[in-house]
Amino acid sequence: MMIAAALLAVALATQPDARQAVLDAMQPRDAQPAGSVGDPTAVRAGMSLSADSVTVGSPFVIQLRVRAPAGSEVVFPPGPDTSGVIQPLDPPQLVPGADSAVVDQTMRYRVAAWDVGARSIDLGSVRVRTGAFTRELRLSPLTIQVVSVLPADTALRVPRPARPPVEFPRPWWIPWLLALLAAALVGLLVWWYVRRRRRRVAVAVPVDALADALLRFRQIDALRLPESGEPGRHVALTQDVLRDYLAVRVPGASGSLTSRELLAAVASEQEVPHDRLAPLLHEGDLVKFAAFPVTATRARELGDEFERVVSAVDAALVASEAAADERARAIARGEGEGGGPADGDQASHDGRMGSAA
Repeated sequence: MMIAAALLAVALATQPDARQAVLDAMQPRDAQPAGSVGDPTAVRAGMSLSADSVTVGSPFVIQLRVRAPAGSEVVFPPGPDTSGVIQPLDPPQLVPGADSAVVDQTMRYRVAAWDVGARSIDLGSVRVRTGAFTRELRLSPLTIQVVSVLPADTALRVPRPARPPVEFPRPWWIPWLLALLAAALVGLLVWWYVRRRRRRVAVAVPVDALADALLRFRQIDALRLPESGEPGRHVALTQDVLRDYLAVRVPGASGSLTSRELLAAVASEQEVPHDRLAPLLHEGDLVKFAAFPVTATRARELGDEFERVVSAVDAALVASEAAADERARAIARGEGEGGGPADGDQASHDGRMGSAA
């Protein structure tokens, strides 16, 4: 390196033309920046703020002005990011200049800061296209001071006094509505009490079980169900009449029993024709519960047989009750005459006991 420097110094001292060429090469030229046309000072850009200090959330304006030769196209930056501390409030607004000899444009960014402290504003670069050349101008960041809206000492902040409670006018019809409801409730209670009292004092009218059963048989016959295509319903209704009659006249023959339970309950009753009742109930249950097919003629026969069983049971019960009454009257007459029949029965009973011994 030192040898090269020494040789250069000798060459410069001995050859004046070479020395002049080196000096010309070291002089600065009027070189234009890459991508620019004409005088570089013809394109100028500047950025300013509408205020140096703002409070949190207060809007302020960033102005970016560009001046370029006529025919140039200016591409402004999009503005602050919506996710940053300084966020735009409105879309950017382009304001053209009054000088038509050059391109003079101003872009206004209306923004707001949402955090306190010194905040830097960097919009990036502005690009200016003039013909086939593009020049990019880097903008210097600006700083704005954001202060809090709270006082220095929040404990000194005195809240407003509490407002009095809001009073709504009382509707005039509320007392009348309450009175009407109370009157309706009292009337309902009186009506319920009177109806319950009438039920309690109602006299039970004796029911003739046979007459009621025969009336129901006649009503069922009047419906003509077998001829209407409902023979099964005719059988079911007439069977219910028989069961209701037995529930009234025969002790233990409750209407809630099944047919098998009903037969077991009346097994000890001599007035009930068991040989006729059992097959009738069985066939009626098949028709009623198993949808057993039955013709209209057979339905009529079953209904008539249910009615005949009711009449037979009632006749037997009436005869049995009459015999029991006769025996009771005979016993009463014997006791009235001094114990004739009663004493005779006792003597015969003692005689049979002695014979057995």
